[in-house]
Amino acid sequence: SKTWGDGNDRGEYGRYGNPTVAAVEAKIAALDGAEDAVLYASGMNAVTSLLLTILPTGSHIVMTSDCYRRTRQFCQTFLARFGIETTVVLNGDYEALESAIIPRKTRFIISESPT
Repeated sequence: SKTWGDGNDRGEYGRYGNPTVAAVEAKIAALDGAEDAVLYASGMNAVTSLLLTILPTGSHIVMTSDCYRRTRQFCQTFLARFGIETTVVLNGDYEALESAIIPRKTRFIISESPT
């Protein structure tokens, strides 16, 4: 696939994509004017893939206390093993949020809204 850069557009195995998913990804990318899009089977899969992709060792993230518990656990335990620090602030406490940001180190702020 174009996303994985292997030139394979056959949809060889469901985990790597299939024609139905590829069609939806293409439609979403077109709607957003993006080069490509990736669909995931779960929200945690999407969140963990994003964070593991964009956060280098030594990064810092800030998240609100009302984030999904498993997202918090992933950030505070798993990412910590890679030298990525997490600060949790109370939802709605904008002063704490601003104070938690470390210049040139904070790479991401997470605030989830349950559906």
